[in-house]
Amino acid sequence: DAARREKAAREAMAYMQELWDAKHSGWCHKRYALNEKGLAFPYRAPFMNDWNFVNEHSPSLATVGFGQVVFALEHFIVGSLLPLIYLFCGDDSIFYFVMYADMAWETYDMLAMFYRRLSPTGADYTISRYNKAIDNVMVPHHIFGVGFEMMALMAGPGISKAFMAQVLITNHFSGGMMLLAMAVHQTPAMSWPKALLNFQRLVLGSLYATRIIWWGPMSVACLRLTYIYTGEFPDYIANLGLRGLGYEYPLFSPIFLAVFVLLVFYTHFNLDLVQVNKKLLRKAEGRADAATRSRAM
Repeated sequence: DAARREKAAREAMAYMQELWDAKHSGWCHKRYALNEKGLAFPYRAPFMNDWNFVNEHSPSLATVGFGQVVFALEHFIVGSLLPLIYLFCGDDSIFYFVMYADMAWETYDMLAMFYRRLSPTGADYTISRYNKAIDNVMVPHHIFGVGFEMMALMAGPGISKAFMAQVLITNHFSGGMMLLAMAVHQTPAMSWPKALLNFQRLVLGSLYATRIIWWGPMSVACLRLTYIYTGEFPDYIANLGLRGLGYEYPLFSPIFLAVFVLLVFYTHFNLDLVQVNKKLLRKAEGRADAATRSRAM
């Protein structure tokens, strides 16, 4: 009898994993492949055991959570801590290491996304391990991120390293917070709804500060640099006709237009991040309110 109950419990757990996986995958497909709006964000049900999140998650969602934590660590260390160290010590080797390391990281993840789609087996070697539908956002994110850093390196002395370090710090810190939040909301942190709510407020606050408020003047500064900088690009770049920063019609410079398109994409990307994290905040508020009501009973 005990063995049958154990078997039934395990089968129920496996079924819950399948349902939770299907709910999450369905939301990703509708939101990012079909571009549907107003969807309810998939969130752990109140009856789920906060301390059994590893077993209650399907294997695919467990790898997604692990990938988000790994990506968050890269954002905090390579994208935030090392540029901050550069601002204090001024060692150019740190700056160039950060730029090339971040480019390599995102390039690998993007190539792994392409391989996953082209591979007959669908083998997933991405770092992020996101649902394939999110490739519609993440591939442009990686392309534009790498492109932005490449243009900063090409401009050489025309781009302030201190300014670029500030761009890296603000965007990577808020991005790391967002990645961490997506993972934290699936862990025993849910057992402390008030703390989780305050953490989500901090995440959303960092997004508003860096991706909305600071984003405007930062974007204007980037466009101004590409508009006025005459450039001393290497010959192999000048020969491609990309030395257009100081040309007769700066607004039609290839580099100016590339940076403009990049900023437009990232503005849309930032607004999507804010919307997702506002949904997480509402879920956290609902959980905190429910906990308050249960204590008052």
